[in-house]
Order: sequence, then structure tokens, then C-alpha cells
Amino acid sequence: MKYTRLIILIGVVVLIFAGAAIAYTQLSANSSSDSPETTAIVIASAKDSSAASSATSNSVKEGVAVGNSAIDFTLTNYAGDNVTLSDLRGKIVILNFWASWCGPCKSEMPGFQAMQDKITEQGDKADTVFLTVNLADGYQETRDTAQAFLDEKGYTFPVVFDKGDVAAKYMITGIPSTFVIDKNGIIVQTFLGATDEKTLEKALESARS
Repeated sequence: MKYTRLIILIGVVVLIFAGAAIAYTQLSANSSSDSPETTAIVIASAKDSSAASSATSNSVKEGVAVGNSAIDFTLTNYAGDNVTLSDLRGKIVILNFWASWCGPCKSEMPGFQAMQDKITEQGDKADTVFLTVNLADGYQETRDTAQAFLDEKGYTFPVVFDKGDVAAKYMITGIPSTFVIDKNGIIVQTFLGATDEKTLEKALESARS
């Protein structure tokens, strides 16, 4: 009986250590996948979800992952006009969260402006629109400081202002963050970190297919 109890105790200890080893391996794998680089990381792509390209916003739930219907919101621009995300249905939307104090945000904006210039030239024939959300919390950033930055640089892509409510809905934990949303309002690709014109053009091709 004494040896039986000893064998059982040894077995329990072995199982505990085995479980700990498995948990450590999983945590190490997750940790190694994180990157502090400011270069854009493709968080997810439409290729990860075969249903994303054919789904409609009425048949999928709202969320922030690829394949979700983009969460709707209404914010105002500097002129005080309301801009609603769902009103842009029928166009591919590049939704970007940024602030003027954010270095990586500023680094991607020349590419945004180059794309905006093409959109402006195409006029009503353009199938893509920008909607950039400035995080004007009133402390680090205000509408006035953000608009002054835009005016100084000559940036003309559409900008609306968020005190943090929309950023919270989109689970923004770092900026810049960018979502590519197809014509049906479905998120087809997401990026964390500064992206560029070439990368976004590839994302747009995927959204069109």
C-alpha cells in the first residue's frame, strides 16, 4: 500500500511538470511572435478567411477581425460635419488611426497623400476612399494641433476626430493601425504599425478580387 501511494504521488508530480512544460512552450511561441518594430505587421488578411470576400455586412457580425463587418461609427471633421463609416459602402475604405505626435504615423502619410492624389484625379470613378481617425484626446492631441499639422504638410485625405470612444471599439492598442474594408463593409486586411503605398495597393487589389 505504501509503495502504491508513492507511485501515485510520483505520477501526479510528473503530470504537473509535463503540464507546466507545455504551457511554457506555448507562452514562448506567443512571445516570440510579438514585434516592437514600427514597420507594419499584417495582423490578418482576407486569405485567412475564405468567406470574407463573399460575405456581406448583413450576414456577419460586427468586429475588428478579418471577415467581420466593420463597426459603424459617426465622427465629425474639422468643419464640424458628420462622417459615418457605413455611408461609404460601395467604396473600399482605408481606415487609419493616428496622431500627429506619433512618428510612425507621420512616416506613412506621404504615401497616403500620393494615393489620395490619385483618388482625387479619378473623381467619382475612384473605388477607394481614405478615412483617417485622429486621436484628439484633448491632452496629447487636439483638433487644432492635428489640423495645424495637416495644413503645414498639405495633406488632404479625409480626417475625423475621436476622443477615444471609436478607438476603444476598434481595440486600438497602438498607432498607427490600419483596416482595409471592402465595398460590402467587411474587413479584409489589418495592419499594426506604419505601412506604405505599395503595401496598401496590394491590399486594395485583394479587396477588389
